[in-house]
Amino acid sequence: MGEVHLCFGDLNHEALWHARDTGPVVEIAQKVVQAWPRGRTLDYLHLPLATGTRPAVPNARALLPLTRLRGLSGNTRLVAGLVHEDQHLDMQRVTLRLVEVALGRRVDVAASCGLGHRSPAAAERSLRTAAALAYAHT
Repeated sequence: MGEVHLCFGDLNHEALWHARDTGPVVEIAQKVVQAWPRGRTLDYLHLPLATGTRPAVPNARALLPLTRLRGLSGNTRLVAGLVHEDQHLDMQRVTLRLVEVALGRRVDVAASCGLGHRSPAAAERSLRTAAALAYAHT
């Protein structure tokens, strides 16, 4: 089983770096896909689209580099790390739609980083948001 979780870091709920668009994420993800060993399955690839304090912005231009992600198996699940406890659900729904249009496929959703860095209340809000996004997405 092969799983890759890309992340911008989360020290005291602050990312180590903030990208203006998804270009750097795509560049790193593309390197992972190209270097993935033959004969091994890449089950999922997590793409961080939000950071600790900054929700993903539903901006088609910022998400446009996602169109350059190539070489993934149709069996590889892409996970959009866009769930953020401090952003309205409707904004996250728009972002999810834009991500899927850019990638040309459906994606799963998750937080940008693990929930262990969140307070229990924030983690619960993130989980509720993720469930709402996934439920409306089926």
